[in-house]
Amino acid sequence: MTFIRPAPTGVGELAEAARRTRQIRVNQQTGTTYTFVVADNDRIVEFTSATAVTATVPSDLPAGWNCVVVQIGAGKVTFAAGGGSTVNSANSKLGISARYGTATIYSRGSGLYLLSGSLN
Repeated sequence: MTFIRPAPTGVGELAEAARRTRQIRVNQQTGTTYTFVVADNDRIVEFTSATAVTATVPSDLPAGWNCVVVQIGAGKVTFAAGGGSTVNSANSKLGISARYGTATIYSRGSGLYLLSGSLN
């Protein structure tokens, strides 16, 4: 049985259709250092390095900025606060715990960030 949904007609329906079909962009990083940028907002940043990675969180990302970070490679991803920024997490853990682990970083504004996920 096939169901055909009518095309959206109103502005609200168009916005909802766009939201449902939105594709999340992936920023794949191969190096051992990276500093997050405004363009990473609402994206996935994948690290594929076989050796340790330092992911720096700068102080100038706007409030509400967020991204998911994935450790694809064997190199452990560790978050570092850039000058003027503070990264807070449960038990002060700042590294992704294992290969294929994930973390989410969220800006509260004024250089304050919350880090959560599979951390150690």
